[in-house]
Amino acid sequence: MSRDGPQAALRFERDPSGRTFLARQFTTYPFFCATPFHLDRAPRGMLTAILQSSAGGLYEGERLGVAIDVESGAEAHVAPQGATVAHAMPHGGEAHHEVKIRAAAGSLVEYLPDPLILLPTASVRSRVEVVAEPDATVIVGDAFLTHDPAGRGRRFRRLAGELSLRRPGQTPFALDRFDVTGDAVRTAWSQLVPYPCAAQAGLWVCAPRAADDLAAALRDALDGVSGLHAGTSTLPGVGGAMARLLAPDTATLASGFRAAWRALRLTLTGVAPASRHPSGWL
Repeated sequence: MSRDGPQAALRFERDPSGRTFLARQFTTYPFFCATPFHLDRAPRGMLTAILQSSAGGLYEGERLGVAIDVESGAEAHVAPQGATVAHAMPHGGEAHHEVKIRAAAGSLVEYLPDPLILLPTASVRSRVEVVAEPDATVIVGDAFLTHDPAGRGRRFRRLAGELSLRRPGQTPFALDRFDVTGDAVRTAWSQLVPYPCAAQAGLWVCAPRAADDLAAALRDALDGVSGLHAGTSTLPGVGGAMARLLAPDTATLASGFRAAWRALRLTLTGVAPASRHPSGWL
């Protein structure tokens, strides 16, 4: 994150009627927050905020940060307007993108960005840190795919990702890290049979709910998506679960990611969520 702080900072609070509102909004280049809206029947108070970017993607040397604070009892869904392109980085540099999420007591937070599209020579460091009270519910996800506009099979240089979930003042109870090159990803994906792989995603949830129930909901949803490689697991020591998805194309990955998210929301609230935007991701 930039030494001057995040380029986007959003704080959500709950009003006396039980509906969530955007209590504070700070954005500077390249971010802009569109007018938030209430969409879901359950939870009735959930506010959806679409965080847009005017930059057209991630560029070499950038350090971007987003901070999301969801106060006690508030319910928020935050996502970008579409996929993020990591452009060519021909001088050996990289782009940094960091997201910090704080979920207060009794809150519900969803941060579910569309995929990161890695162009040839792109190098990205991504970090998501979640600090959640024990009775907060947080669903976070990530996804990436590769693309060579020239069709010559050129690869991105590096992708380093970290996602951590912890309680306030404690060490993480879940930590997911990877650091891969484009060559390593292409080799690993090519070895999957009977379906080749061209896109990957992860989904994590922590909630005051039995971890086995959450893992089972993810597993049942993903089992119904044809062509998908997927696995699920409970998180250690808390009510939580995660899933990893590998798919032959973006459409299949989107179907799996959407099915998993909808299953989690149905398990947690009793009602499946409404579609967020026309990108087809959620």
